[in-house]
Order: sequence, then structure tokens, then C-alpha cells
Amino acid sequence: MDNVATTPGTDSYKNRQPYPTLAPYVLNGYNEFNSWYEGLAAKVTVRVAHNLNLLANYTHAKTMDVVDSFLSTGSISPTRYTMALNRAPAGFNIPNIFNFSYVYNLPRMTQNRFFNAIIGGWSTSGIFSAHTGTPYYVVLQSDNENIGSAGRNTEFPNFIGDPTSGFTQSTNEWFNTAAYALPAFGTRGNGNRHALYAQSVTSWNASLYKQWAFKEQKYVELRGEAYNLPNSHHFSAPGVGFGTSSFGKISSTSDSARSIQVGLKLHF
Repeated sequence: MDNVATTPGTDSYKNRQPYPTLAPYVLNGYNEFNSWYEGLAAKVTVRVAHNLNLLANYTHAKTMDVVDSFLSTGSISPTRYTMALNRAPAGFNIPNIFNFSYVYNLPRMTQNRFFNAIIGGWSTSGIFSAHTGTPYYVVLQSDNENIGSAGRNTEFPNFIGDPTSGFTQSTNEWFNTAAYALPAFGTRGNGNRHALYAQSVTSWNASLYKQWAFKEQKYVELRGEAYNLPNSHHFSAPGVGFGTSSFGKISSTSDSARSIQVGLKLHF
């Protein structure tokens, strides 16, 4: 059983604790944290020609829970008295995921072995992926409800506006920070676990390679690979601690810069 106060109030929280002689804590070791999942997955495989293969898949899903450890920011540990307020998209909920991959083997261009060694026998492959961002939540980082500080984020601000409109989006204000307010001391905020979503992410990884056979089942392969080929960037979730200096501000990206590697491999 948790040992924070069962309800907010302005009197001593010990008057509302189950065990007032013990320190406040939130116990996550009981089996009351439910989760729910709904999803749809589709896949298409196409062999356009002898040298080209395509594969595409799409997933639409919704995962709900009351607590998890996958949130990079805004993680909430509900008390057993507020679990209903925490039913929301899970920290790993990604509503839409799309992947497209291809492999193309260039045919040999001529009957000349010398020219084929130079311009024939190349292959290219890659994968393009896109997915919506993961959720984050605005939280209070103080015991404004006066239930006893448990060392974890358990409380929410008041929700007084639309966090997605009425402002000019920038890295200094990624959502409308004026949509939240501090509740009166000793009261519970109505913001609850209201999900905002981080920026959607796209990526394209590609490779170009060629093989030179010199004996049966033995060949030399030259391969070049590029990760994040367009060198695109996508922002991570902003700061979510209400009233802090980082509130609503972007401080990092969710992907790495483009990297290229070249290798020569002997297969035998």
C-alpha cells in the first residue's frame, strides 16, 4: 500500500496518511497496473523484376497504460489513489509506423568481362522508415497537493487551455506553456496524464556494394553504407517540469547525424 496521503489537503498530510508514523512512499510492487493494446498491421511484398525486390509494412496501434518506465521525460508514478487519472497512451505508444525497403541488383551491362568488372554487378539496398513521435506529459515537480513527497513525480498542473494552439512554436516554446497553471495549494490539478506527442521521425539508410567473384563461392565485396543519408534531424520531447527553466524548451534531438562507412570484405 502507498503511504502518501489518500487525498490532497491543507492540513498536515500525516492526518491523511494510512501510516502516519512512516515516511511517504509510492509502492509499485502490486499487480494493479493494467495495460491495453489495439493494433492493425499490413505488409506488401513485391518483386517488380528479376533484379528488384520491394517490401512495405504499416502498423497502426494504440497502447494505453497507467504507468511504465519508457518515458524519456514526464514519467509519472501514480499513487494507488490516482491510477484512474493516469490511464493514457503508454510511453512507448507509437500510433503509426511505416517501413519501406528495397534491394536492386544491377544487371551485367555487356558481354565483356572487363567492362562488367567495372560497371556491372553493382547492387543497392536501403530502408526508409517513418513513425509518429512518442507521448510526453507535463508534471509538477513539487508536492503541491500536500500528500507527502514520495521522491517521484505523482502530481499534475491545472489544464486551462489548448497546448497545441495560440502560440508560435519554436525550440524555446514547443507547446503552449500558458495552457497550464499551478493549482491552489492542497488541491489536485485537473491536467491528469494528458498526452502531447514528440516530433515524428523519418529516416533513410542506404547501401551500395559490388562483388567480384574469383573462384566458386569466393568473392571480394566492396560496400558503402550511409546511415541517416539525408542528414535530417528531429527534436526530442521538450522539458515538461512545470515552472522549471526548461519547461517547454527543446534541448536535444532524437537521432544521430549522418554517418558513412566503407568496407572491403573477402568471402570464402
